Amino acid sequence: MKIKHDIVALVLAGVAGMATGTNAAAQCTTTPFPGPPKEVLIRCTLAQTAQPIAPPTYPGVDFNIFGFRTGMTVAQVEALAAKIHLGKPGIKTKPLDNEVKMWGATALAQGAPINQISYDFRLAGGSNRATVIIYFSSPATGSVSEAVYENSNYITDRRQKRPLVAPVVTKLVHQYGPSSSRTPSYMSQYLCWNFKGQSLVKASLRQPCYPNADDVMGTNVAAMGNGTYHPADSYIYALLSTNSGEVNGLAQGLGDYRLAALDRSEIKKQLTLAIEKYSPPTQTSASTHR
Repeated sequence: MKIKHDIVALVLAGVAGMATGTNAAAQCTTTPFPGPPKEVLIRCTLAQTAQPIAPPTYPGVDFNIFGFRTGMTVAQVEALAAKIHLGKPGIKTKPLDNEVKMWGATALAQGAPINQISYDFRLAGGSNRATVIIYFSSPATGSVSEAVYENSNYITDRRQKRPLVAPVVTKLVHQYGPSSSRTPSYMSQYLCWNFKGQSLVKASLRQPCYPNADDVMGTNVAAMGNGTYHPADSYIYALLSTNSGEVNGLAQGLGDYRLAALDRSEIKKQLTLAIEKYSPPTQTSASTHR
């Protein structure tokens, strides 16, 4: 199977450039909370209250991984996966509940279709494998992709020759343009791109590139696809694990922080409104609530 990074993506059609509010509201039910007396649990199915932000476009930057971009629906992701022959259907994972606690009530966002789809597949020419994970926003912003992560392993099949570092870096720069920062070390190469508006943001001591290599190498990759802090509009990163000028593995990701931040804000608004509607404050709680 031949998979190319420059494959033509399926682009989300008809997506508005910025969020526009609607009068929709979450549908909620209230039950007694399994805790202190007089507390309630409010379970909410989120409504779409904002349009997704249009996928980022930057001059000279092909903002995709295997053709997967931000702003794609679940159906579009699955159609592209079938088109490039990723094999078995992706593994779908439902999100953890989002919640807001206030005035003796807890509001939970439930019923979101999925949080991510992951594909595990064999790279061309042997048994080396790769994994692609696409993270989605909540129904509040249309359940579209907000981040993509990929990890390719080149050392499972010892019969295959591993790619050289220099051509891999050249290919990344050809696809994404000059990086905000590049950090070579004895066993790795880390490249990071941050974008603000229509411009690349060059990294500095006061403004480092996010995410940093420690996040990518640790356990925060999933969190980066779920709206954690990011100072730029969008980001790309690539971490090459190297040995003697060859690539043992490549981990890369991209995401739209604007969409992630908008999504978390809309979730919080809907859950807060649900508490205000179903559990109005008493005079005592209202006087102490900030």
